[in-house]
This record gives sequence, C-alpha cells and structure tokens, in this order.
Amino acid sequence: MNLTNTNHFPFIFDKLGVLTAGGCIIHCLLIPFLLLVTPGLVAEVFENEAIHILLASFALFFISVAVARGYQHHKSLIPLIIGSAGLTLIWGSLLVEDPHWLERTLTSVGALSTAAAHILNHRFARHKRLQR
Repeated sequence: MNLTNTNHFPFIFDKLGVLTAGGCIIHCLLIPFLLLVTPGLVAEVFENEAIHILLASFALFFISVAVARGYQHHKSLIPLIIGSAGLTLIWGSLLVEDPHWLERTLTSVGALSTAAAHILNHRFARHKRLQR
C-alpha cells in the first residue's frame, strides 16, 4: 500500500495509534496481575521506564501525523484537542512515580483519549471524503 496516497495515509496512522493506545492500556492493566505471578520478570521487563517512553513516543508520532493529515481533509480541531489532552496525560504520567495507581490512571485515561482522537479523526476525514 502506498503510504503517500492521501486517501489512506491518515487512516493507517489512526489505526496504528489506536493499537498503540490499546498497548498502553493492556500494559497498565496487566502489570498488577503479572506482579502476582512473576514478580521478577515484571520488575525487570514491564516496569522498565524505557517501555513507557517508547509507547509514549509512538503515541506522539502517530497522533501528530494522523491528526495533521486528517485536518487537511476535515478542518476540525476536535481530534487535535482531544489527542493533545491525551498526550499530556501520557507524558505527564512519566513524571509520577508514586502512587503507582495514579501513574496507571493517567496513562490509561490518556491512552483512551488518544484512541478517541484517532477514531474521531478517521470518522471526520472519511465523512468529509464521502461528501465530495
């Protein structure tokens, strides 16, 4: 698939953004359960700050590309506002060390917000394309 095709370009990044947001939520929700089963593995792998930074970086990249391209089609700032709020929560959660529930809550709400922004962006662009 040609990523420069303006009909498909923002949609691919919206889908990848939703997948990344889902990864953030799964990561946050699985850690407490995995701590009970394999505390050593969780502490070394899943609690690693690099994973948080990697997921947050993917979220930033996907929302930036998708919303910028989507805006060219639909001219709505709603995905940008919701996505920016979500990114602020995700990146802000990296500054919170204790309590862990607050870090996970901020990340989860931020991930849900970015997923909502991607879904709205996709719908707005598709709706605008269908009107032409």
